[in-house]
Amino acid sequence: MATFSYENSVPNANNAPKNDQPDMLQNTQSISGLIAVDHIGFNIPNGGYHKIIHQMGSGTSSQSQNLTRSGVGAVYANKPTNIADINQFLSGQYTPDSTVTATDTQLFSLTGGNVISQLTGSNLTDTATSDGYAWVGGILLQWGFVSSTSQTATSTVTFKDRQPGMIPFPNNCFLVNATLVVKNTATMSNIRTAQLVIYGPSVSKTGFNWAYNYETSGISQGFYWFAVGN
Repeated sequence: MATFSYENSVPNANNAPKNDQPDMLQNTQSISGLIAVDHIGFNIPNGGYHKIIHQMGSGTSSQSQNLTRSGVGAVYANKPTNIADINQFLSGQYTPDSTVTATDTQLFSLTGGNVISQLTGSNLTDTATSDGYAWVGGILLQWGFVSSTSQTATSTVTFKDRQPGMIPFPNNCFLVNATLVVKNTATMSNIRTAQLVIYGPSVSKTGFNWAYNYETSGISQGFYWFAVGN
């Protein structure tokens, strides 16, 4: 990673131009080099346009924000101070899933009103479970499968950090949807009275209650669920 030297004291009113010339040349070269890191540089069409955006992750406090979160309420530590009418876009070495031992660079938005939203992050590679989650533009999507062969069943799905593939919603769970899955031997007459209910008041950012019932036994495989929140 390059370091660009710059001398702020030139040109100095009391110096001869020839004395300041080496520092002025250094400054000119540093300006050109600094711009070219993430932008199209001087004397090139579309000069000044972004080629790529690099953001600092964890590091010294002067260079980056090492964001951490505590509890379901998503209290972020070490975030920058909000500025009225300004949106800040920042990167932090952070993971919202405590089952993952290594952190990763995630993107965040901080509004002028001091509202912080996580924009990226996912658990899509766990092969031991069908559960997963993904942050999409400040919205958290979660999904999973509940396996059950009972004729009638009632239980709870809990979003928790230490369950692979799921995390609590930091602020709200907007909705939960579910789809029953039956064995391929089932017929319409078997399932016409099948009922699946996601019920409150416990539909929340930490989980939801569910219940299903079949008139005929031996056909249930469980259900898929999908939840949306922030």
